Amino acid sequence: AVVSTQSGHYGRGKSTVINSMLRDQILPSGIGHTTNCFLSITGVDVQEPYLLRPDSPDKKNAQTIKRLSNSLSKECLDPNAIVRLYWPKTKCALIRDEVVLVDSPGIDMSPDVDGWIDTHCQDADVFVLVANSESTLMHSEKSFFKRVNAKLSQPNIFILNNRWDCSAGEDTATRDEVRSQHQDRTIEFIVDELGLMTRKETSERIFFISAKEALKIRMGQASDLAQGWEERHKEFEDFEHKFENCLSASAINTKFHSHGLRGRDIANSLNESLKKMEELSFNYRKKCEEERKKKKVPTATVR
Repeated sequence: AVVSTQSGHYGRGKSTVINSMLRDQILPSGIGHTTNCFLSITGVDVQEPYLLRPDSPDKKNAQTIKRLSNSLSKECLDPNAIVRLYWPKTKCALIRDEVVLVDSPGIDMSPDVDGWIDTHCQDADVFVLVANSESTLMHSEKSFFKRVNAKLSQPNIFILNNRWDCSAGEDTATRDEVRSQHQDRTIEFIVDELGLMTRKETSERIFFISAKEALKIRMGQASDLAQGWEERHKEFEDFEHKFENCLSASAINTKFHSHGLRGRDIANSLNESLKKMEELSFNYRKKCEEERKKKKVPTATVR
């Protein structure tokens, strides 16, 4: 499967981004620290979603995810646990082709960031950093991705400046200046500090969105949205489109890579078999030649 991991501080809207993709209010979200453990979402060919707890093989109602993963719930699981949600493929195009979305607690919720990366990020093909558009990239966010970059070779990163609807009350000039500031600082970090992409490539991975607005629109509740919501939703759709293309490319590379390795192993195995057959044939002929000499049998009769 191709794995995408949501990361960022708590309260940035990581769960709301996934809810918008799923087009339903399924993951717990709200103000403050909400998601208490890891959540994976996998597409399945069923009509009713279900989940699996880390301590039981029994299928549970998908709605219980709000109790198990919400930090405000008395039933919430350990921060290092992972709850696996299985969602109908018909409800979300992004998870139809063996794509797994992973939601996470805030990167500042555990002092053992390296263990967090080793346990839950080693298989990630794409990272989505959900940042707060009301501030700039923070040191802890940069530090996390520096560690990711050190442990994983050339990670794919998308940056979502969430809650961009807060700029609706600003004049156009101020809004454009803030957007440029966020964009410049993000490009500087990704290109100059991490060395992951070119400036052009990075600029195409930065988006200014409102996940909460996108979710409302998709749930038919778009009656009280701030001015400029059409543009923000269009940018969210642009993110989804590029995100899906990136996942598809990763899936192709991953599958072709595994097929290539399998083909190489088969070729090597066949090569070894042919060498052994050649060696056996040579030894058999040599043995026949020796027997012919002993019996003085003409060469033409040796088969």
